[in-house]
Amino acid sequence: MPDDFPVREALPRTRPEQGFSRRSPRGLDVGLSTPARVAFVSALPCVLTAGVAWLAVAAMTVIGTPTYPAGLMLVLLVQAVGFGLCWVAELAALQRAWGLSLITCAGLLPLLALHTTLAGAPYVSLESGSGWPVVLSGVGIVLALIVMGGVAAVAARDRPEDAALAFLPAALLVPALIGVRAELTEPRALAVVGEVFAVAAIAVLLAEMLDPGPRLLAAPVAFCAQIVLLWLSGRGPSFQATSGGVIPFLYATILVATVVLTVAVPVMAFWVRRVARAMVEQGER
Repeated sequence: MPDDFPVREALPRTRPEQGFSRRSPRGLDVGLSTPARVAFVSALPCVLTAGVAWLAVAAMTVIGTPTYPAGLMLVLLVQAVGFGLCWVAELAALQRAWGLSLITCAGLLPLLALHTTLAGAPYVSLESGSGWPVVLSGVGIVLALIVMGGVAAVAARDRPEDAALAFLPAALLVPALIGVRAELTEPRALAVVGEVFAVAAIAVLLAEMLDPGPRLLAAPVAFCAQIVLLWLSGRGPSFQATSGGVIPFLYATILVATVVLTVAVPVMAFWVRRVARAMVEQGER
C-alpha cells in the first residue's frame, strides 16, 4: 500500500456560515460546535432512515400490514428527498450517504429478502434442481455488493477514509437479514433496516471524532460487533437440516465478499483518487 495512504488534511474549524459541507460553503448549521455539527449531520441520513423504518413498523402493528410495501416506499421516499435536497444544496458528503442508503434499500434489500426466503425452504439442493434459484440470488447479491462498493469508492474518492462508512449500511444489512429465521414479512424486514441504520449512525457519529487513520477501522469494527451481537442474540446463520450444502456455502461466500469489500473500499477510493489526479495532470500538460 502506498506510504501516503490515507491522506487527509486536518479539518479546519469552519465558520458558522460555512455550515457542514467541506467542499461547498453552502451547508447546514445546527448551532453546535464544529466537531459535533459534523458528526451529527454526517449521521443524519442513517438516523432518519432508521427512524422512518421503525415508525413504519409501529404503524403496521396498529393498522395492519397493507397488501403493497407501503413502509418500504415511505423509507425510499424519504431517502430520495434527502438525496435530491443535498444534490441541490451541493452537499457532497450527505449526497453520497443518502445515495448509498437509497441503493441499499431499493436494490440490495429486495435481493437479500428473496435469497433469505428461498434459502429457508425445507428442501434445497442442486441435485434436485431446487438450489439453482438460491445460487442465482446469491450471485446477484455478490454482484450488487461489488457495484455498491465501486459506487462508494468513486463517490468518496476525495475522502477515502469515509468510503467504508458510506458502504457500511449495505454491509451490515447482509448478515442481519440473512440471519432472520422467521418468515420475512415487511414489518420484520423494516425492523432489521432500522437496526442496521441505527448501528451505522452510531458508527458514523463515533468515527467523525477520530483522525483519518483510526477512522479506517470504524466500519470493520462496527461490522464485527454486529456479527457478535447477532450470534449472541441467536440470529446467526440457520440452515434447514434437509437442505444441501449449497446453503451454507452461499452464506459463507456472501459473508466473505461483504467483509472483503468493507476492508477494500477505502483502498479502492484511494486508487480512484490517484487515477483521477493523474488524468487531470495529464490533461494539463
